[in-house]
Amino acid sequence: MRYALVALGLWVLGCSDDSGQKADMLVADAPIPSDAGPEAGPDQSAPDQSVAPPCELSTLGQPCTQGGGECGAVNTCLITEGSAGFCSCACLPDDTTTELIDEDSCPGSDFACGLDAASTPRCLGLLTNTPQLPNCAKSVIIVADPTDTAFMVAARIVPKTYPFTLVGLRYTLQGPGSKTPECDTGLAHRAEVFVNDQSTPSPTPTVLESFSVSATTATTEPRQVRLALAAPVQVKAGEAIYVAVEVVRDGSTSLCTDACADGSATGAKSYIDVDSDQPPYVWESFESKQWGGDLSFAALGF
Repeated sequence: MRYALVALGLWVLGCSDDSGQKADMLVADAPIPSDAGPEAGPDQSAPDQSVAPPCELSTLGQPCTQGGGECGAVNTCLITEGSAGFCSCACLPDDTTTELIDEDSCPGSDFACGLDAASTPRCLGLLTNTPQLPNCAKSVIIVADPTDTAFMVAARIVPKTYPFTLVGLRYTLQGPGSKTPECDTGLAHRAEVFVNDQSTPSPTPTVLESFSVSATTATTEPRQVRLALAAPVQVKAGEAIYVAVEVVRDGSTSLCTDACADGSATGAKSYIDVDSDQPPYVWESFESKQWGGDLSFAALGF
């Protein structure tokens, strides 16, 4: 596999793993032409003509009970267990295929538009390791080479407070660029979510939910994949959430998972099994491979 970096108009390619050696870090760069097209950078600022559903930040994420009135006149109670839940609201998700900078209608930087168990767009708490598009200046891409079998990457995401009620997850796939034309956001693949109280993902995790993501039309811009758990899961004190995505190759194209190399991202919270997409996994951290970046995966909940 390869490791590629988009940094303020620069593409930086990593070494190929064709020889069977471990993937290496950055080796060359080249400027993107000014007319390179949409893939040259993140969404551009433009007027958003859509009408966002109403949402009230003051009660968003507050505990509530069915019919209890804790969410006020605008927000509603998203039930997560029994008759209890958290105040939420309907929302418009960001569409990264457009040139609008960010259509996500959820107020504040701590919330994002995800999906609840009924696949309804809902404002949920955003839990992530890295800046998210379009706020990442250095976008790292993991690419499968033609000789690679499918393999897994995983992000370790630690809640800020406990208990954390996990409702869904989100990750970003990158489209083709001038140096990575093989990137295909539409390839079918698998995603998994699991938790444990260890500092690394388990070789044989107890998977909370496995998602078969169907093939779809590829986009040139990044694609955000939003998935909802069939039922919310409470993450207990000391546990971390692991979001894992299968990186697949289909002939001349590859799924390209996005990460971010901004600031203090060291790769200590991102992992890869370079040889397999099935357990028992042999996880290596990005940090151990000297890959300075962490996967742009997110957990959504309260």
